Amino acid sequence: MKTRKYSLFTSKNISLDKNSNYIYNLMIKGGIIRKLSSGIYIWLPNGIKVINNIINLIRNYFDKINAIEVNMPIIQPSYIWNKSGRLLEYGQELFKFYDRNNKLFIISPTHEEIITKLISDENFNLNFYPKIFYQIQKKFRDEIRPKLGLIRLREFFMKDAYSFHNSLECLDKTYFKIFNVYKNILSNLGLNFFYKKANCGNIKGFLSHEFHIYSDIGENKNFISKKKICNYSYFFKKRKINYFSIRNNKRIKLFNINNFKEFDKKYNFLKYKKIVKTYLVELVNKKKSFFLLVLIPLNKKIEIFKLYKIYSYVNKIIIWNKNHIFSKFKFRSMFLGPFLNYKIISDFSLINTKNFITGANKENFFYINVNWFININVSGFYDICRNTNFFLFKNNKKNKKETKSTEIAHIFKLGNYYSSIFHNNYFFNKKIFMGCYGIGITRLISCLVENYHDNNGIIWPLLISNFKLGILPINIGKSKLVHNISMEIYNFLIKKNIDVLLDDRELYIGEMFNDLNLIGIPNLLILSEKNLLLGLVEFQDRLNKIQRFIYINDIFNYLLNKYN
Repeated sequence: MKTRKYSLFTSKNISLDKNSNYIYNLMIKGGIIRKLSSGIYIWLPNGIKVINNIINLIRNYFDKINAIEVNMPIIQPSYIWNKSGRLLEYGQELFKFYDRNNKLFIISPTHEEIITKLISDENFNLNFYPKIFYQIQKKFRDEIRPKLGLIRLREFFMKDAYSFHNSLECLDKTYFKIFNVYKNILSNLGLNFFYKKANCGNIKGFLSHEFHIYSDIGENKNFISKKKICNYSYFFKKRKINYFSIRNNKRIKLFNINNFKEFDKKYNFLKYKKIVKTYLVELVNKKKSFFLLVLIPLNKKIEIFKLYKIYSYVNKIIIWNKNHIFSKFKFRSMFLGPFLNYKIISDFSLINTKNFITGANKENFFYINVNWFININVSGFYDICRNTNFFLFKNNKKNKKETKSTEIAHIFKLGNYYSSIFHNNYFFNKKIFMGCYGIGITRLISCLVENYHDNNGIIWPLLISNFKLGILPINIGKSKLVHNISMEIYNFLIKKNIDVLLDDRELYIGEMFNDLNLIGIPNLLILSEKNLLLGLVEFQDRLNKIQRFIYINDIFNYLLNKYN
């Protein structure tokens, strides 16, 4: 593209003072957006090109996991939201309007109802699950006070995906697969982020995780210490999930408590933090019942309402007490372990625990060095335990620091909440479980601008930049040498399908630099007659703050290697 045929939309009337509106002003000045009304923005060519590159990045990741792209209506009939119970529950942020026939419609903030109705009406073979559908489109939310530029809007770009499964185990696998996809997307963009367990809110479901990017202008407040992060609503640990790595796993051993002194001397049993307690839980569904083993840390307690969220289809949940266990197994409940022929689930806090201790289902015996999927098979990790650590941490003022963040993505295990509503608990006589996964593209752009800029303007990461290279030919209208070589490089890059902007305006070099810096081009190629006579061109890498001179004869191979 040449600047004479392109519209930069840069502004010289916006101040870039370091204040709370700095990121917003930078996007206005750099020709990314223009405000039309409160929470409603026009996306200009520089911003649209970045959005399209982010969409292509996300699309590539989801295509790799065999997700199928769809496009669902933005306008939805109200009856489908009334059927799910969310027409009133969603609150005043739900845009509503009446058509000429006085029928109520809503402008969609999300599509759980629509996608569930679509899949319930189709004749999919259950053996072909899981199925993942995704779309990338605009969403709408009637924000009472839109603020923080692109962080809280009435109209915004979003990627939302929905998965369908014939078992909870299948849902677990897809959930963590997309969990990893989100981690990879944010990592490849070079963003400093963390994730945490969160409330499901009006999306419903029984487990969810939020992804946050550290941000000075974010609206989420977090407490940070060397070991823990916690926000005002819920507690979580900032940790890397190893996904059951088998490194450093020890061989399982049987331990007799009669030799307690010997064991306590070697392992310090009373202070051992890897003791896992096993509960026997009976799930009653009408006239049938089945048993479940639930594993939690020794110092925590089960929240039975969380089990009801996981197994929403059962009528009653009974946690067996010590008397029932002794009468059935003839050993005390403290020796109950996960070595019975029952399904096993665990609290999420144990996902990375290795070489832990459990009961051995024998009076006076424990197992030492138990490991997931080596000694026991677990069906899934869930939020099961009562959460007490938050209050202890909030009141501890030592080594505590407050920071801000912006929520950028949210994923949910929906269970069978929507599938049970739209097909009488079953799709073709089989229970279907769902997950949903959203990432805010508009918010992501705001976070990228905050993380990637200097005093001169935005610096987009090369992966999603509007242009890979900006060519600045000094005195292009007066020097034939500058004109010819500039056009030769430009045409070469166009043939190689590399996005390049040639500034062919006959302006002072300062004005050209100012505009191309503001719109965020990460690499600049400066051509002057003085350097060309020496056989050199100047290359600037703004992101890495590198400036080098390259021989003209080498410039084509250099650019081709860099951008391919």
